[in-house]
Formats: sequence, C-alpha cells, structure tokens
Amino acid sequence: MADEMVRQAQVFINRTYSSRIGMTVEENGQTSWNTMYALTRALQYELGITSLSNSFGPTTLAAIAEKYGKIDASNVPSADFCRILQSALYCKGYDGSAIDGTYNARVQQSVTQLNANMGLSVVYPGSALWPKVLKGLFNMDAYVTVNGGSSAVRSVQQWLNGQYVLRKDFYVIPCDGHHSRDVAKSMLFGVQYEIGMADGVANGVFGPVPSRA
Repeated sequence: MADEMVRQAQVFINRTYSSRIGMTVEENGQTSWNTMYALTRALQYELGITSLSNSFGPTTLAAIAEKYGKIDASNVPSADFCRILQSALYCKGYDGSAIDGTYNARVQQSVTQLNANMGLSVVYPGSALWPKVLKGLFNMDAYVTVNGGSSAVRSVQQWLNGQYVLRKDFYVIPCDGHHSRDVAKSMLFGVQYEIGMADGVANGVFGPVPSRA
C-alpha cells in the first residue's frame, strides 16, 4: 500500500540528490531497498564521503561518530541532512513530521520511540540518534512485531540490543519477533562476551576459541 509521506520522501531524494548520488528512486510511496540505498547515499554525501555506497558500513558509521558523536536537535548539521533523517523515519513507519528540515518535537518523539522499539531506551535515553541506531534506521529491518512474529522472540531481540549494543562489533538487530541468522549470530556474540572474549576477538561464530573457553 502506498504511503503519501514515503512518496514525498522519494520526491525529495530525486529532486535534491539524483545527480549527486548517481541514482533515482521510483516515486510510488512504497519503501524498498532502492529507496533505503538512495537515502544512505544521500547521507554519505552530506557527511562528505566521496566514494558513495549502498552500504551503511564502517566508513559511514565512523564519519558520524567522529563528526557529531550523535545527532539531535542541538547539532543536526543542515536542513537537508535533517530531511534525510525525516525521510528515513517515514520509510521505517515513523512520523517524520513535514520533511521540512527541522528536528522538531514530532521527530524527537519518533526517535525516542525508535530507540524504545530497538530495546535501547536505557542505553540511549531521549531523542538522539546514535551511530548504530542510524545504521539500523537506514535498512529494511523492522523493530515492531510483523507477520505473526512472537512477542517472546521480540523481547529477546530487544534484550540483546540493549545488553550488547555498546560492544564494538555488535550492531542493532531486528526486533520483529522472528528468529533469523542475524539473531542467532547476535546470541553467539552474547555468549562470547559473557565468557570474556574481547572486542575484536568475539565474532559471532561458534569456532575453536569459544568452544575451548
């Protein structure tokens, strides 16, 4: 089903960034990987990254952390940067306000809800977007129960995020109530952290090192 605000986000992407990011998106009001890729590239452009990519990878994550630490109403870099965030919120099913370039109360409320849905309210209280939360915002993962997902599984997913998101190699996982390879890998990370494996050593793989510990 088409969403008018997602369509407006797609219009914004095409009008503002198509020549800058080397791609356009269909203005159909439906969230897709192509739309998220375009938003990721637009964000990278605003961060000053010259080699744009569909992937929200280490370079993008590091650029946000080094330049801003976190994004909130006090330091959002520009109106277009904020419009990218507002567009991403709509594509994830949250209220992004009027896509007007202001990190206003509606945007702040949505970010607070996003953090809560990810299970990060204790770690990241308030309405700031931290780098790993931003990474989770710019993909197709869901942070609410979808398609008959289990509330019990979702609770586990949220707990894992809240417990380990501050570890270097742990990234926000979906909280959709469905078990997946990402969830299984995150559990292995948790086991490795709990037996004392350091950041950079823990890898989410059940291999020789964790089996000996």
